Amino acid sequence: MRSFMGRDILSLKDFERHEFFRVFEIAERLEPIARNRKNS
Repeated sequence: MRSFMGRDILSLKDFERHEFFRVFEIAERLEPIARNRKNS
């Protein structure tokens, strides 16, 4: 898998299927942190 560093993740046209799943996997792990975060 290629690195995401320096890539525009807002444009998904250059992503491969396994890269989509990797992004979703990381998002699931970060979701509890985002939900429990308090904006100050």
